[in-house]
Amino acid sequence: MKRILILLCLTATALSLSAQRTISYDMIQRNRNLNVKLTLKDSKTSDPISWASVYLVPDGDTTITHFALSDDKGDVLIEDVPTGKYELNAEMIGYLPYKKTYTFKGWEFDAGIIKLEENPEYLDAATVSAVGNAITVKKDTIEFNASSFKVGENAMLEDLLKKMPGMEVSEDGTVTLNGEKIDKITVGGKTFFFNDPNAALKNLPAKIVDKIKVVDKTKDDAEVKGIVTKDDKEKVMDVELKEEFTKGWYGNAKFGAGSTLTPETEDKLIDDRGLLYNGNAMVTGYTEKDQVVFIGNAYNAMEPGGGTITYYSGNDDADKDFNSLGGLDRNAKTGINYNTERIKGTESNLSVTYDNNGKVASQRSSRTSYQPNSPDLTTESAYNATGTQNRFGGTFNVQSKKNDKYHFHFRQSVFYGTESISSGNTSATGNGSDNLNTSTSASSSFARKFDADGMIYGGFKKLGKERRTLSASFYYSLGNTDKDIKEVSELSVKGDRTLKDLTYDADRLRYTLNGSISYSEPIGEKWTVQAAVGTGYNVSENAKDAFNPDGTKNDYYSSISDNYYIENAGMLIAQWKNDTTDIQFGIRADLKKNEVKAKSLGIETITGKDEWIFNWSPFGSIEYEKNTTSLYAAYYGYANQPSASMLNPVLDISNPIQITTGNIYLKPSYQHGLYSSFSTNNRETFSFINVYLNASLTTRNTVYASWIDEAGIRYAVPVNSMKPQSSASMHLSYNRPIGKERRFTFTASGNASISGNTSYQAKTRLSGLDTQNFDYYAFMNDFWGDSDGNLFYSGDSGFSESRTGSFNWGLSLNLKYSIEKLDVTAGARTNNSISKYSLDPSADMNTWNSTAFINALYQPGKDWEIGSNLAYRFYNGYSAGFGKPEWMWNMSVSKSIKGITLSLKAEDILNQTRSLRRITSAEYKEDVYNNVLGRFFLFSVSFNFGKMNSKKNSNVENAMWNMM
Repeated sequence: MKRILILLCLTATALSLSAQRTISYDMIQRNRNLNVKLTLKDSKTSDPISWASVYLVPDGDTTITHFALSDDKGDVLIEDVPTGKYELNAEMIGYLPYKKTYTFKGWEFDAGIIKLEENPEYLDAATVSAVGNAITVKKDTIEFNASSFKVGENAMLEDLLKKMPGMEVSEDGTVTLNGEKIDKITVGGKTFFFNDPNAALKNLPAKIVDKIKVVDKTKDDAEVKGIVTKDDKEKVMDVELKEEFTKGWYGNAKFGAGSTLTPETEDKLIDDRGLLYNGNAMVTGYTEKDQVVFIGNAYNAMEPGGGTITYYSGNDDADKDFNSLGGLDRNAKTGINYNTERIKGTESNLSVTYDNNGKVASQRSSRTSYQPNSPDLTTESAYNATGTQNRFGGTFNVQSKKNDKYHFHFRQSVFYGTESISSGNTSATGNGSDNLNTSTSASSSFARKFDADGMIYGGFKKLGKERRTLSASFYYSLGNTDKDIKEVSELSVKGDRTLKDLTYDADRLRYTLNGSISYSEPIGEKWTVQAAVGTGYNVSENAKDAFNPDGTKNDYYSSISDNYYIENAGMLIAQWKNDTTDIQFGIRADLKKNEVKAKSLGIETITGKDEWIFNWSPFGSIEYEKNTTSLYAAYYGYANQPSASMLNPVLDISNPIQITTGNIYLKPSYQHGLYSSFSTNNRETFSFINVYLNASLTTRNTVYASWIDEAGIRYAVPVNSMKPQSSASMHLSYNRPIGKERRFTFTASGNASISGNTSYQAKTRLSGLDTQNFDYYAFMNDFWGDSDGNLFYSGDSGFSESRTGSFNWGLSLNLKYSIEKLDVTAGARTNNSISKYSLDPSADMNTWNSTAFINALYQPGKDWEIGSNLAYRFYNGYSAGFGKPEWMWNMSVSKSIKGITLSLKAEDILNQTRSLRRITSAEYKEDVYNNVLGRFFLFSVSFNFGKMNSKKNSNVENAMWNMM
């Protein structure tokens, strides 16, 4: 009976593992396993070859059943191999693959010494050994051999990259190599999951990776443009999987739970939600032509140093209301991504996602409003909000495979979602001696949102002759938002109370149609001329109906605002290019019309009709690249369209002490910019220096004209600045390994920026707006004047220019010590912000944010890992009650046991962390504390499954037979 039960268990196990590998019943029945050993050596030098991949494939099958790596002596031991006939494979970068069929009999099989021959394709490459790590450099490609880097049993791609010299991975998933950002991560040359780096970094097991290749390439859609600019290039990291994982399926999962450990406190900005969870799972399957990836995650707390997967919706406007809440997140997401090459000559991708997101936001703020001819005002505020979002949608991509003749690309995205938000705000404003006003407000909203967009792009790479190209593109989008809003507010001014209770039905319809065509003609070997024209039509129709508590319509807060934006553009570019230098110059011209139709209180106005704005600017760039040094400089110009809310002719009274309205006479701004960069690196020592310099000049910049009434209530209207806004910035980064063994690495980075901006403030306190019976057109007649703003810009309506000058700089210094089992990084950074105001020099500001830290990661062996991060933050120049110094201490411990990793992580052990930021404008400064999770811990269990654990599954199988 015992044997029958065990046989049934084995049968169930075999069925459940059928997707991992094929189990022969005859093989199980024999119940005879042996060990296979061999030694790998170089055919010329007879030196041992370490870290080579050796695997077995049963005769007549294609599935890999056993896998091992050679040690530092070249020895390989493959355990628990059932007797039979196998194909033995040995592979190592730089060598030709070895393949031979053997019949394994007896209790042990010794294949003896196997000599691998060098691969001629790698003889021209420069192979570098840095601290025992194998790297191959070939022109514009750096290739890392993954087997040369030691990581844990359940390590992910992110952990593997951090072991590679020159690689850096930030918490948000940004990867840099020698200080240069990786723009895209692919797996086997294909998009892994929505082009989101976190999907691969945090879900792709390190043990299945064979090679990491980083290459500079031209974007696929830009290959038919003829003249390729710097924006058309990208740095791509391609993750090549080991041969045995290019077919089959595998996955991983992590489940974590914990709790906040916050003592009782009156500080409402420290969250005490209690139970915490954090989990994710990935399953992926490969065939020669197909790839399927399923990913899901759910959390209400992020692990220290952790990240999550984000899905790109194709339209940032779709969820900006929800995202603007900030605060702490609760997320549950799932998605599936399918790549295929089954359609001849194409690569296709289909992705479908569902997101359920939640936010809890709280903040405490102190605002000082500057009054040139009267005492400054101080406003103390508290804000709380919650939000929930559900989104479902998908994206389909199809594009041609790379070829020398043509390229086409089609993309379509569709998303639908709902969004609910509830918020409350309290505030009190005074001038030092008197309390001017207090207010409370509450709002709730529910929105239904639909968004769709698509793109068609194509062209010919060789139209009759080499380098002659013709390409065309078409982009379209459609979006609709239907929102129900409830707003209640109470304002108290010296005992007088004003109550507002309104309900809104707001609808927004927007659609966009853009198209362009480009033609390039080669002239000789080095010259190319390109002409391009394009046109765009953007429509935004906004209707907002307001209702009183009894259900009657409130015409004062109801409005219609429609924006019709047409843009026509043309560009003529000439290029001279050789092996090291690329010079481009030309001219760009824009012809735009921004028409606004607005209706309020039954009065309809039209602005911008038949008003065409013409802008032109030269264009030029020079790029020099030789070996590992590059220099780039460019000039550009483009226009920015005002947002729909800035054009809306109705009062926004959601915050009763900060009231705004739109300006139907706003015009698009135009920005001129200079960009330059210099970088050089040594691929053998992994040292680098990068320098970036930028400058811009913006005409008709959109700023605010503001004033404060006698009750301390602030009003603001967007206007175009008559004087241009100027800015310049610089960023420098330097990295240098120290010593022959490169155990120390010094990193320094610095940045600086300077800017000048013009806004408008009232010369004295002005009367407030009548929120009960607001007449937009009567107000604009007194405030603005004619369509050109003659009263406003002349100062006759009571406003004057306020010039603000800002200077910011920062410096960061790090020193890293790294050996096989220990990584320690110590450093410090500081940031200084200085602002000066022309109207009120007493409002000048000077703030400092500084941090000193030390991070350590210790791997004592036996799959243990211990990490600790300690930081001290201190501040200067903030308002009273803000900027208290704080200690931040995180710790983590993990242990891998037979393919399962257990980890315990604690964040903010000292419970001192705060989230502080400063907001500045020409008329006020505001210090804000946001809510934080505080001290908490998470315990998690993670493991891999599928094909990668076939050996472990075999061990379980044999153990069960021994029980019989």
